[in-house]
Amino acid sequence: MLAKKGGHAVQRRYRLEGRHPSEKATQRRLALLKARKAEMARLQASRPSSPQPFQGPRRTIKWDPPGPSLETRQLRKRLDPPGCRCYYCAWPHHEP
Repeated sequence: MLAKKGGHAVQRRYRLEGRHPSEKATQRRLALLKARKAEMARLQASRPSSPQPFQGPRRTIKWDPPGPSLETRQLRKRLDPPGCRCYYCAWPHHEP
């Protein structure tokens, strides 16, 4: 707390004397920042732009869930009546 008050007092005394060290430091910092930004802009302009990745037409992917297991189909074959068209019996690989 005292260090902060002392810093403010020194700044006030410098302003009364006509000296502005913090203003000079701020100007130098801003000049360096401006130079750094200009250098970054120059580097960005000189670097070749990377090609955009190819984005083909969007397509939906249809996901078919796996069918019933062999054991389940065999069990249903024994338990269901003949001619049953339930999910398990109507499966494409079901053997009548």
